[in-house]
Amino acid sequence: LNANVDLILPGVDLLHQLGAKPNATRDHSILQNINDVQDCFSRSIKTCSAAERSMESRQLYQQIVTAAEKIERARYHIGGNAALLGETIANILPNSSVLLVGPVGPRLKSLLHPRIQVPVIANEDEVHLILEYERGEKWGDMEASCANRFIMSNDIANSNLQSIETFAENLKVFRPDLVVVSGLHLMESKPKEFRMQQLKAMKEILHTLPSRTPVHLELASMADINFVRDIVQSLLPHINSLGLNEQELQSVSRALNGPHTQEDWTGTPEIALVGDILYWLLHKYDQVKDSKLSRIHFHSLTYHMVAQLTGTWDNSLTATGAAARLAGLRACDKPEIDPDDVELQLPPAFIVSLNNATLRRSAIVYNPRKPVSKWIRHNIEMFLSPVLVCTKPKKTVGLGDAISATGLLYSKFIKSVI
Repeated sequence: LNANVDLILPGVDLLHQLGAKPNATRDHSILQNINDVQDCFSRSIKTCSAAERSMESRQLYQQIVTAAEKIERARYHIGGNAALLGETIANILPNSSVLLVGPVGPRLKSLLHPRIQVPVIANEDEVHLILEYERGEKWGDMEASCANRFIMSNDIANSNLQSIETFAENLKVFRPDLVVVSGLHLMESKPKEFRMQQLKAMKEILHTLPSRTPVHLELASMADINFVRDIVQSLLPHINSLGLNEQELQSVSRALNGPHTQEDWTGTPEIALVGDILYWLLHKYDQVKDSKLSRIHFHSLTYHMVAQLTGTWDNSLTATGAAARLAGLRACDKPEIDPDDVELQLPPAFIVSLNNATLRRSAIVYNPRKPVSKWIRHNIEMFLSPVLVCTKPKKTVGLGDAISATGLLYSKFIKSVI
């Protein structure tokens, strides 16, 4: 449901252009001024974590976009989780038809794959700013330990979920084999009553789908834990698959009083910590009457993990590996992996649980000849693949969406194996 153009540029260059100075690293759920932008960008660099925030003032945001367009290395790309997921599916599946419902403007339409159908063209594009930074880049006395980005927007069309009725109408005609829902995080700045109304509408739309049609929900960065709670409690029983990264996983665990919310989440979280939360979340919803949730795809900079109820999804070992491989390709922006451009950051041996005594006592030794590891925890299968981490990435945004789409396709529609 969300589509926009991303204006990608070096974040430090923009902050200099705006006259910002390195200062605090506070988080702000809503950006009200340049100082708030500086605070959130600094926090992202310090923790090396991706984040996305909305700016309150349309006028100030448009002034910042104008300044950003003057940056030498600024460039426009496809943006929005739904658009990026759809673009990946169209590129991987040569005979597929993709319906993209969202505020697609003229610039975005010109960038999309020709097989992507857009039912309505908006008069103008929504623009999101992607403030990237490289590993080792400095902002004041902070130095980034990895390459990442901070995203900001003032997005009226997507945050109002203006396309939700178009989405419902076109589902009846298109009759999809797979439905992907994304962009709900953009409602974060809206009143709770509005958000709950739209979540209810989405739940009702999902109920109209045939039971055989899988539904995947892709989360994105949110600061409001209450909103995270509303999303997962409203929609998780009605979807089949969930995609999320480390910030979103921590938020979901906090929102639902899950495990490991007090641990240090700076950088990439421990494999055992993530394994515990994925197991807890999938097991929790397996106990909910009529819940459809059977798969969770976690993606981070250095590894991916898929958890699924045993026997519910096909080809998951290959799907996990294919998605992780794509991460390196997209980050390096090359058609093939160059060994000189990537590195493994997975430990040579790792445990897969902190809470389960049996699993905690034995470690999995990484085998490069069989790079995807698998283990079973009660009725839940777990798959893990390291990521070939690009040492000098040319892209940091949109990787999670491309990765989730690849994992989905290999789980249901592509039957090759590794």
